Amino acid sequence: MKPKIILSIIALSGILMWTGLQEYWRLYNPSKPDVNTGRIYELPYHGTSVYLNKTEQTLRYGLPVLFFITLITGLILYRKNKEKSGRRK
Repeated sequence: MKPKIILSIIALSGILMWTGLQEYWRLYNPSKPDVNTGRIYELPYHGTSVYLNKTEQTLRYGLPVLFFITLITGLILYRKNKEKSGRRK
């Protein structure tokens, strides 16, 4: 499979996962903080708010960073591979 296609799939899957999680949290998380379950981290979402626990809050900020790092690493590896194949000719 071509590297450009792989990088495109990684980017698209990151976007879909991120929006899917946002929508899931909006539908299934409480709209008021619940200290007993640890859902105390507010997520504003189009005029409403839902509350996340610590794990969900970490995913909220961590996933975009991980996908960005993966995408940048893939681009760097793609360019290095392209340069090496250009030198061989």
